[in-house]
Amino acid sequence: MDEHQGQIKPARRSGVGCGLLIGIFLSVVIMGVALILVESAIDNEHLPFAAGMMIFYLVLGAAAFAVMKHFKISVRSITGSIGCFKENLRLSGWVIPLIVISTCTAFIILAIFAAINENLYKSYLELGDRLSWPAESPAIVHIMMVTSAVILAPVIEEYIFRGILLSSWTVKWGATRAIIISSFIFAIFHIDPAGAFIAGVALCLIYFYSGSLLLVILIHMINNGLAVLAMFLLPDMFAMEAPGDAIRQLWYVIPVFVLSLLIIWQMIRKYWPAKDALPPDLRGAE
Repeated sequence: MDEHQGQIKPARRSGVGCGLLIGIFLSVVIMGVALILVESAIDNEHLPFAAGMMIFYLVLGAAAFAVMKHFKISVRSITGSIGCFKENLRLSGWVIPLIVISTCTAFIILAIFAAINENLYKSYLELGDRLSWPAESPAIVHIMMVTSAVILAPVIEEYIFRGILLSSWTVKWGATRAIIISSFIFAIFHIDPAGAFIAGVALCLIYFYSGSLLLVILIHMINNGLAVLAMFLLPDMFAMEAPGDAIRQLWYVIPVFVLSLLIIWQMIRKYWPAKDALPPDLRGAE
């Protein structure tokens, strides 16, 4: 494996992770500056955050493109083809247990915080409110937030975590370590890190199996789109009158969570790549 991978490994790809971390840091700094400027210029509670999110993903996308160009990573090879419609439809079905797991982990985290400290519980609820926006917001807020959540985030995050990092780290460390580490970093940037980690692993496996980042992006878009839709159809889903209510919800949440986790476990067992597997973008170099 090492000898074969050494023959096809791009010479300057070992620092790709540092390059992307710098890009993420710059994106956060620019987003923070934009938030301050917009909040001082516009008297609206949600528009500054919506604008900041769009700016963050646009800057992050530019940083990812710069990293790919610097390390000579082919956009076309990482993207792959769209694949067979029937097979893609079957793989897309995994989004259902993934979004259930994500919802359950958010409830579980809320309950854990409620058991630890009431202020921590309230802070987590406020964070969730900050990342959402009310239905009566101006149209521009809806456009910006939906664009960020359903279009920009899936495209840019998939190119970074499943495309650039997974591919480069698979060559460097092997598939298992690359899947776990890239999914862990992906999870850090989400409000439900446990659910995001499981989703990250599942998306890595789908990318390895299908060779199509376009399919993974589509699944990510469906997941985020359903989350946005649920936010508008069920705005009070996480609303609790008292911290104890969140803890009592665990009697219903944990069985659903365990069942969904067992379903995803079957996927992990079936699609986990071999120890010496090459990432999809380098398979053509064999």
